[in-house]
Amino acid sequence: MNIKIIATKQMYEDMRNKLFPENDPLEQFGFIITGISRNSNGCNLLCRKFIYADKSCLIKQSRVSVSPDPRFVRYVWGIVKECNAALITVHTHPFAKNNVSFSGIDDNSEAKGFPNEVEFLGEGPHANMVLGTNCFDARWYNAKDRSVSPINEFRIIGEDGVKILKPTSLHDFSHDRYGIKEIYDRQVLAFGKVGQALLQKPVICIVGCGGIGSILTIQLARLGVNKLILIDHDRVEISNLNRLAGSKLSDAKFKRLKVQMLANYIRKFNHNVQIQIVPESIFSPRSQAAIKDADFIFGGTDNQSTRDILNTNAIHHMIPYFDCGTGIKADAKHNIEHAGGQVRIVIPGLACLRCINGINTDIAKMERLPEDQQQGMIQRGYIAGEDEHSPAVASLNGVIANFAVTEFMGYITGCKPRFRYINYDFLKSFVVPVEFLKKSDCFSCSEDSLLGCGDGGLTLPEYAVACEV
Repeated sequence: MNIKIIATKQMYEDMRNKLFPENDPLEQFGFIITGISRNSNGCNLLCRKFIYADKSCLIKQSRVSVSPDPRFVRYVWGIVKECNAALITVHTHPFAKNNVSFSGIDDNSEAKGFPNEVEFLGEGPHANMVLGTNCFDARWYNAKDRSVSPINEFRIIGEDGVKILKPTSLHDFSHDRYGIKEIYDRQVLAFGKVGQALLQKPVICIVGCGGIGSILTIQLARLGVNKLILIDHDRVEISNLNRLAGSKLSDAKFKRLKVQMLANYIRKFNHNVQIQIVPESIFSPRSQAAIKDADFIFGGTDNQSTRDILNTNAIHHMIPYFDCGTGIKADAKHNIEHAGGQVRIVIPGLACLRCINGINTDIAKMERLPEDQQQGMIQRGYIAGEDEHSPAVASLNGVIANFAVTEFMGYITGCKPRFRYINYDFLKSFVVPVEFLKKSDCFSCSEDSLLGCGDGGLTLPEYAVACEV
């Protein structure tokens, strides 16, 4: 079972600042309240709140041990139970620099602590973490067989990229184990072997495999991504061929699923890529489960309800989301009045699409109505029907898709400055980076909202939010 811990960069840095006070040689202690996001490989523990134990919350503190006050423990357990969360117990070994491990005292404490946590809080999984000044180790408790196993990785998500930390009990991690094939030689010259290995590692989910999504999928496969999850219920039609990358006349003739057409095309130039196709609506349980297997989400749709649910998934499950969209407005004489597109990157802990009114929530609600009610809205002109044709050209889709993949390369490898919001003006051939500011009271992504709630979908209680981080 694969267990990962995921935290925003801000939370991670705040936690370390608290746990490693300047010129203080004493061990420190705290708890992380986490959401639980289960997937096909195991689950992710999503760090929602770090609660630091100051001296008033401890009954013992020295250079080699630290013990919390039972009243403080019960207080934190109450929060965890109320919001259906899991718990990571954290302490430090400030004397450990590049290699840290659990002590015999830690082992004895854990032997009693884990069963007690399961009895009061449920199966979790719950975990313990020990931090050194430049390293960490962590392990989780399997309540079913009462075993303890290492955490697989600690993933820290920030504006400047994703940092993956491996626990010291797993010494076998190496970028080289992913293998760099000759096909990527020219990319290695640009990113180096480590950069190319980083590009190959993530699991990427593309939602919407039409004009933008098909280009995204092919570009990411050529970049070397080892696993792609493709979600789209639509089939290839003759009117798609002007902009659907990888498509042929025979695909339209036999009305092949777009996800299957893309999988067939990609395997002709990349035999090694794993492709999971989900030919269903994004709202289906199967699609929602597949998204949770991903490390990144790319959205290639201008449907507002789809954009809304992808934004929600990014926040709830702490998965960076690249939102891509284009639009062309032409008058009755086919003169283009406005055209362009945008790439917006939702990074957990920073702004989401709702912070900038990037989702038309009224249209999103109408798009989710039952079929008969939707038809009424379509007839009244409130929303567009699936059969309604809007202007679309491959070149504009290509510009936006390529911007998105380029920003992904920069985010993963650090090869370029990052821009979380890019706006492209088709008529002026002009690209403008746009401010992407977070609303402190955004219900979707603020601290007292559902950020990192995982499968539970519960907000933190008010008294927990008020705790000093």
